Amino acid sequence: MTLPNTLSAAQREITALRARLAIADEVANSLADCVDALPKPDERLCCDGQECGCQGSTVHQRSIHYANSALAAYHASGKDAA
Repeated sequence: MTLPNTLSAAQREITALRARLAIADEVANSLADCVDALPKPDERLCCDGQECGCQGSTVHQRSIHYANSALAAYHASGKDAA
């Protein structure tokens, strides 16, 4: 009779692990984007901000956004709580 309880505990653990993997993927993607942007910090993303809505941002500014996204995902995961 303890089998259903064991299965639900296992399901909860699997769900928690999938959530952690999703956060890890988000952090990894943001950091990969940041690293790709590092060699060209002063380049414009695409235009002067008049055509696409980028507001004339530089690659450096975008890499800061990627790094902040990675940190936000990390903090949201609760891994920094001590």
